[in-house]
Amino acid sequence: MKKFKALIAVFVSVMLLSACGTNNKNVQNGEISSTETPDKQQEVILADTLPEELSLWHEVTRYTGDTDGDGSDENVVLLTSAEYDEDGEFFWNDGQNWALYVEDRGETYLLLNEYLNAGSVYFEVLDFYMEDGAQPGINVIVSTSSGFSLTSYTFSEDESGYAKLSAYDSSEATVAGTNRRFSSIPEY
Repeated sequence: MKKFKALIAVFVSVMLLSACGTNNKNVQNGEISSTETPDKQQEVILADTLPEELSLWHEVTRYTGDTDGDGSDENVVLLTSAEYDEDGEFFWNDGQNWALYVEDRGETYLLLNEYLNAGSVYFEVLDFYMEDGAQPGINVIVSTSSGFSLTSYTFSEDESGYAKLSAYDSSEATVAGTNRRFSSIPEY
């Protein structure tokens, strides 16, 4: 498990550094202008009501802490539609639905809600040195038999929501029909 966490930490660090390097912002005369193309616009997840079916799903894990830099705690909750077996352990099927959301003082932000065939979802909460102007964030790692993605979320006060940045998605780098040959990420 320690090797898995170390692998994820190294991968996340490399991907975040890569994402920072591809920001395509130019500074001229003290003004910042973005050269991002319209198809690479950053999506913002706004507060909304959770879909009703999520109330029937089971909690996998939760984190309580400041995820938006406002000094108060939020809850980050990971759910799955997988059922429990007679021993109280998850009964993982070939695929199940997954959801990840943030609860913040009566507001709910649904970051992920999707069915994964032979896949799993993991998340980590990043705490930066906010005195240096950095923001906390949430990284979501989705691993399936055919791909891997890492998506980062940071709270945007200007947009009143979580800005979504796809740091890596193997489906963008491969042709349809390509499956991973190997992954050391544990499968359920």
